[in-house]
Amino acid sequence: MESHSRDWCLSYLPSIYGLISPQTLFLRSKLLVDEHSSSEELPYKFNGKQFDEETGLYYYGARYLNPMASIWYGVDPLAEKYTTTGGYVYTLNNPVKFIDVDGREWTQTTDKNGNTVITVSLNLSFNGDFSAAQMENYKTTISSEFNRMISDASDGRMSGVIKFYTNNKDIVQSLVLTSDESSIIAGSTTYMSSQVNVNDKNGALKDYAIVATDVSHELLHTLRLAHPFERTQTADTKLLRVGPNSYISTPSTASNFGNNVMNYPMITIDGKTSTSQNALTKGQLNLMLKEIELQKQGYGIYKYNNKLTNSQNEELYSKYFTNYWDQDQWPGYPVQKK
Repeated sequence: MESHSRDWCLSYLPSIYGLISPQTLFLRSKLLVDEHSSSEELPYKFNGKQFDEETGLYYYGARYLNPMASIWYGVDPLAEKYTTTGGYVYTLNNPVKFIDVDGREWTQTTDKNGNTVITVSLNLSFNGDFSAAQMENYKTTISSEFNRMISDASDGRMSGVIKFYTNNKDIVQSLVLTSDESSIIAGSTTYMSSQVNVNDKNGALKDYAIVATDVSHELLHTLRLAHPFERTQTADTKLLRVGPNSYISTPSTASNFGNNVMNYPMITIDGKTSTSQNALTKGQLNLMLKEIELQKQGYGIYKYNNKLTNSQNEELYSKYFTNYWDQDQWPGYPVQKK
C-alpha cells in the first residue's frame, strides 16, 4: 500500500505473514526514513520494488530506476504507445494517480471523461504454413474484433487494444495461431498462454472474424473469465441448468446471452442456440477490470526471488500463482440446477 504526494511517498509493505510492518518514507524516490519491526533487511523499498545493492538502482522488471537522479536507465519498451510522453518518464509524470507496476506499461487507463482503454500485450507466433498477408490479416481482425466487443458492451465508453510482439522476454502473455486440420479443438489456454486453431472441425479454414472471436474467448480466460454455463460470475451471466447443454436465463441475465463470447455454440439457452459468440456483458467488463488490477498487483505470475528463502518463495508462489489459478478460487460459483 502506498500514499503519494507530489514530492514524497510513504510505503507500507506487508510482511510474509500479511502484517503491515515496514514503514518507509521517500522524497522523490530518495530514502529518508526506513523503519522496520524486525532486524530483517527487506530488499523491497520504493514502490515496493526490489533495491539492487550492487548498482544502487530499483529493479522494475523491464528497466532500472535511479533513485538519486529520479530517472530511468533505459527507454520504456512500450514508448511507441505513448508518443506524447518521453520514454524516460515514470507513470506519465503523475505518480499521484498512477503506479507503474513493472516499468513497462499500464493495462488500463481512464481519462477525466471516464473513457477507459484496456490493453493486452502478448507475444504472437504462428504454427503452420501462413503467408505474410494472412498473418497481417489475422492481427488486424483480432485487434478490431477485440476493440468492437469491448466498445459495444460499454456503450462506447471503453475500447480495447491488443499489442503484438514477437519473442519479447519481458512479456509473459502469449498467443499461438496454429493450422491443424485434424483437430476438433478450437482453442485452449493454460495460465497466460493461449492457442487457437484457424481450422474448423472439418479441417477448413475459418473466417478471420471467427478466429478473432475464438482468440478473444481464450484471452479472457487469462483474466479468469469462465464459461457461463459452468460458473456464474456476474448477475448478468447467471444461468440455471435444466439438462445436458441446456440452460435457462434468469431475470438478471443479459438479453441474447447465447451470443456471449464465453459460451459454446452447442449450448442452448431458453431453447435457442446462438448465431455467434461475439458479445460481452457489462458485468464481465467490470470483472475484467478487477482482474487486471489483481494481476497488476502480481497475481497470476510469480518469478522466483533469490534474495528470499525457499519457504518464503513457496508461500508467495502459493498465494500469487497456485491459489490464483485454482479454478475453485475463480470469481463466482458453479452453475446451479433449476
